[in-house]
Amino acid sequence: AEYMGRTFSNQPLMAKLVNIYAPVPNTERGTFSVLKTHDASGTLLYPSRKTCVWRSIENPLVTDTYGEHAGVNITAAAFAPNGNWICTGDERGKVKVWAPKHETKITKLELQAIGGKVNDIDWSEDSQRIVAVGEGRESFGKIFIWDSGSNVGEISGHTKKLNSCSFKQSRPYRIATGSDDMQANFYMGPPFKFDHSLKDNANFVNCVRFSPDGNYFATGSSDKSIVLYDGKTGEKIVRIENAHGGSVYQLAWSADSRKLVTVSGDKTGKVWDVESKAAIATFSTGSDVENMLVGVAWYKSTIIALALSGDLHYFNEADAQPYRSISGHQSGVSTLLFDQINNVLYSGDGSGRVCVWKVGEGSLGRLLHSTNNKLESRVTGLVSANGVLVAAAEKVAAWTASDAQSLGEPTKLDRLSIGAVALPNRDIVLVLTSGSILSFQGSSQIASFELTNDPTSLAVSPDGLTLLVGTQSGQLFAYNLNDAGVESLKTNVPITQNRINAIAFSPNGEHVAVADSGRDVNILDAATLQSRNLQWRYHTSSVVSVAWSPDSTRVVSGGVDNHVIVWNLADPNKFIKTDFAHKGGVSVVTFLSDTVFASGGDDACVKTWSL
Repeated sequence: AEYMGRTFSNQPLMAKLVNIYAPVPNTERGTFSVLKTHDASGTLLYPSRKTCVWRSIENPLVTDTYGEHAGVNITAAAFAPNGNWICTGDERGKVKVWAPKHETKITKLELQAIGGKVNDIDWSEDSQRIVAVGEGRESFGKIFIWDSGSNVGEISGHTKKLNSCSFKQSRPYRIATGSDDMQANFYMGPPFKFDHSLKDNANFVNCVRFSPDGNYFATGSSDKSIVLYDGKTGEKIVRIENAHGGSVYQLAWSADSRKLVTVSGDKTGKVWDVESKAAIATFSTGSDVENMLVGVAWYKSTIIALALSGDLHYFNEADAQPYRSISGHQSGVSTLLFDQINNVLYSGDGSGRVCVWKVGEGSLGRLLHSTNNKLESRVTGLVSANGVLVAAAEKVAAWTASDAQSLGEPTKLDRLSIGAVALPNRDIVLVLTSGSILSFQGSSQIASFELTNDPTSLAVSPDGLTLLVGTQSGQLFAYNLNDAGVESLKTNVPITQNRINAIAFSPNGEHVAVADSGRDVNILDAATLQSRNLQWRYHTSSVVSVAWSPDSTRVVSGGVDNHVIVWNLADPNKFIKTDFAHKGGVSVVTFLSDTVFASGGDDACVKTWSL
């Protein structure tokens, strides 16, 4: 390809993916979330918005993702017992069977299973048959052959949406379903036919699961009970009233089928002994609303409980407190900050959450402030100023960088923030809004400077003397800075006819990179703001983020086109382009070293890449 008189390679190099810092499962108050495991590979599987995530249970940083459901939310997923295939379902009722081990995750089957959201999926033990259930118009479920889609029975006998399904993992095969019509149904086959209804609940049946040996299945209901049935005949064995103080959302069995675990809206989980029908252990993660337990899985001796916050908590079956907790995002990543000294990466998202990651190791939790666990709107700026972390959203919050302790109540802004920068070697943070530049020490505002230029982005020079602000009209405004913030307007220069989305000074202070909505990355002389005759255009849509390598020789850019491109200042004709780095668009990029960079996107993933 040729642009601006330069010839680019038609087959550019790609960066190598190092790690995925994965999103956590979808959660919603008042309902459940389904976790699945594949015991042979030690893998945890779940949907997260438009992405299906599967990750090692023992080493959660070993993660992969799948997002090929045409931009709609994936709502259910299950591994084939043989480990070769995963079936996912989405909010429009479509299911796909695909190969997680294949480089391109090749699709084997795609079909319309039901007319609405798929809530649960399960496989037969021979990996030949699949049942998918959820919401629909004419039918609430489908049973089909994994590779042809041919029907092998019928889901009938329910009058409302189905929440759960389970395949008996031994012959003779059976299927059980649970529904909002307050009953569970029992099916025999193949071909599978309705056998009888189980009307032992007074509220929604949220979950139904066969034991691994097939001798039992159990249901969990919003009436707070669990019911145990014979796995072969579907006859009731026992109903445990008030098993929890709230809705029983999900349950899972131990590998030996002797115990099961239930989780509830009462914020507790309980381990039950099947023989005695008694609870033998109780666990919890806290008393706040976000500690409601809405999903659960059991792998070997580890119970994984999902909280409403999205946090995944690992318990030994006899312990009351988790031995490990994993946080992550549930909405698109909007900003990144790298602490090189401690090798820690911070990421903010569209819901106001700030996550903390040890690079190369995984989750260190979330930044919490005193009254809420997130800032309630998109985090637009995340910076560090003399040992203080500051996040800007609709509020400005601050924490100590050393131990992540909240520094008082966040400050509410009159307008939503657009971005934030820290002044070098000072404890001052500048927050850009639509009408002003605000100066903060921690979360306390100390000064303001009014604007009339429709700002969109900002960057501060390495010497801390100049602030650049980009605008909707494509101009750059340069401001003089003092110890408290903005002192005066220095100059303004037209750069492009497009909206300026991102600005970055090179660390050596010699250059400025400007990314715009017209697909361009422009390189300017920092002293004069004049073009260096470097205008890179290889994105196919708006470029939203740009950053420099520490040695000032490379620029990385991320765009709405899902792609990340690394440009070389010394050899402008060469670049490294990574296609589809994030499904739904790349939101932010930053370098961690001269050869490693990080990206965040609408898929709620943070990824690191090497050159």
